[in-house]
Amino acid sequence: MKKGAEADLYLIDWVGLPAVKKVRVSKSYLQPKLDQALRTYRTSHEALFLKKARECGVLTPVVYYVDPKGAELIMQFIEGIRLKELLLSRAYDECLKLCEQMGKVIALLHQGDIMHSDLTPSNFILSKKGLVVIDFGLSFTSKKIEDRAVDLHLLKSVLLSTYTDKADAFFNSVLNGYSSILGAEVVNILKVKIREIERRGRYARVV
Repeated sequence: MKKGAEADLYLIDWVGLPAVKKVRVSKSYLQPKLDQALRTYRTSHEALFLKKARECGVLTPVVYYVDPKGAELIMQFIEGIRLKELLLSRAYDECLKLCEQMGKVIALLHQGDIMHSDLTPSNFILSKKGLVVIDFGLSFTSKKIEDRAVDLHLLKSVLLSTYTDKADAFFNSVLNGYSSILGAEVVNILKVKIREIERRGRYARVV
């Protein structure tokens, strides 16, 4: 299905069900024991966070099988369309609703102290059951408002680079959805933090 920098994805049959096998590839530039330890840890880590996210009320692929030593993860194949494509092809009003829905999902993750760390429209799939989140390989737990802001700032940056003229409206819809779960006061605090992060980034580029 896909060959990535960290892992390869394969569409397979799992006891009669379509499934995705994610295999973390070995890095020849790493010391072998370190490479094995990292792949083992990240495989178990992702399976754990897929489960944690579901416990927060977020739709994720169901994990069927985990082989930490083999760095393999077999999970449910999600039939649907990536949000990245939908935001490029659907009517403007529908895109705003999809972004609001994405904001609600992100808020549920953050409510459960889960930072996804790779919030891009490519990691959301619209299925018949709703918006499904994938790829929790970089996720971690945190209660810090700064970490929530960093998570959202990444999404804002991706929206700006891909949907330039509509990015502000899309991100505002994300925040509206987020606010409906965690409240306007939290969103206002996050907006301030996001602006701080943006200022730090601009300063770093100038220096």
